[in-house]
Parts: sequence; C-alpha cells; structure tokens
Amino acid sequence: QVQLCIEVLPPTDFLDEDHSWDKVRSGIDLDYSGQEIFPAQMMTWEQVKAALPQPGKAGAVRLLDLCEGMMAEVVKCPDILQKPKLEWILPKSRPKKQWATDDEWRKIVIGCAELGVFRFLTPSQLLYVDGIPVRHNCLGVGKGKYLDNGLEKQRMVFNLDITNSMLRLIIADIRSLSYPGQWQAVQMLDPQEEKESELVFAFSSTDLTCAYFCFGLERSWDKYLAFEGSVTGADVSHIFPELRDEPTLYACSAVLPMGCNSALSLILIPEP
Repeated sequence: QVQLCIEVLPPTDFLDEDHSWDKVRSGIDLDYSGQEIFPAQMMTWEQVKAALPQPGKAGAVRLLDLCEGMMAEVVKCPDILQKPKLEWILPKSRPKKQWATDDEWRKIVIGCAELGVFRFLTPSQLLYVDGIPVRHNCLGVGKGKYLDNGLEKQRMVFNLDITNSMLRLIIADIRSLSYPGQWQAVQMLDPQEEKESELVFAFSSTDLTCAYFCFGLERSWDKYLAFEGSVTGADVSHIFPELRDEPTLYACSAVLPMGCNSALSLILIPEP
C-alpha cells in the first residue's frame, strides 16, 4: 500500500523565488489528464545517474519471490503473454534513433551495469523476428530539477514499443486504483470567507522514488528488453568477467522497466 501524504502550503513557500510559469510552459505539453509531458532529450550519464537508485538498490527485490499462481508463471516466462504476430510492431532493419552520443551511451551502459540496472546479451541471444533483432532505445526526459552545474536531471525512459505490442497487457488492479488526476477537481476553500483560497495541494511521492528499479526480473525477460548500441566484453569485464572476450554485447534491462506497459500491474500484484 502507498501512504499518501498531503501538505498544505501557501504559494510563496511552494514555489522558488525565481519561478517562472512562462519558462515552465515553454518546455512542456499536457496530456489528457493534465499531466506534464516533458520533451525527449539527448542523454548524458551525468544527468541520468542523478535519477538512478543508489548502489545495491537496483534489482534488490526478486519479483518472482513475491508472486504465486499464474502471476508467478508469467514472471517466469513472459512468452505466454505473446499476442498473435499480426498485432506486433515489427522491428525494422534500420536501427532506432539513439538519444545519446556513442561515447555517452557507453558511459550510460557501463554505469547502469555497475548499478545492476543493465545486464547483457550476445547477438545470438537477442530475439529475432523475420531475421531482424528486437532492440529498443532509451531517451532522456527532464525532471525539472537541476544539478549544481545547471544541467537538468534526466529520467531515463525505455521506449519498449515493439515488446509492448508483442505481449498482452496485464490489467490486474490498475483500473480500480486512485490516481492524481482525480484530485484536479478539488478546490481549496478559505473556511472563513467560503471562497477559493490561494492554498495549494502538494502530494508527496517520495515512497515511489526508483520504485521500478528495485524489482529484479528473470533472465527470460532479457530478450524482450534489449537496447540499441553495442559495447564490448572488455568494456564491462570488471562487472561480468565471463564476458571479457565477447566482441559485441547489447544491454538489456535487468529490472522492471519504466516503459513496459504492464510494469505498474507487476508492481501492484505481489503481496509481501
């Protein structure tokens, strides 16, 4: 269960002194529920690592250990979720756009592997559809928070469009859960004057920080969560010495990825 903490703050305390709504609106759009959509950005390791879990946290909880019954079978073998091939987005021979320079992607891959977010597949271990490998890309999304040097912290989002089209969505309890958009109609009233006040609802979500990254997946998921942009075994031999002599390796997510259409259901179903 998620404990919702609500604080009531006057605007002068809630916003920074140099806050500018014009600046905020210039870089975002809104979805249908009013949530902010930040545009995709080229990633750098310095910006991405600021939003990743601390060492030892990624994959610390084996998801399978919390599941039973049919859910345990799904977590063991995601192949049983496969939809008919006619519904798939087929991979293309042309690689997906990489949202990082080659040098930065190498840093991201090595850094994520050291944290336990990534592990690796050889070319023969990739999933192939009509002879074309299934590989996705990652992109950076600004968090609206900044490092001391002025660079914006980035959330690394996995664009798993092919896999999401291949595997059936796990619905679970997501249709019955409350969500932040339900609070949009709430008006803060001044109890003295019975009119709308300048008070602001602030929802704490610190308990959800890096929530996806803490759940480790089985190796059977690797082929569905591989990414473009290769590294060599020598690049990651200090983490995976058994891969030292591999000429080509592709990173894949070792944890429940943000970008998987069933990720929220997989988080909610396990009962500790």
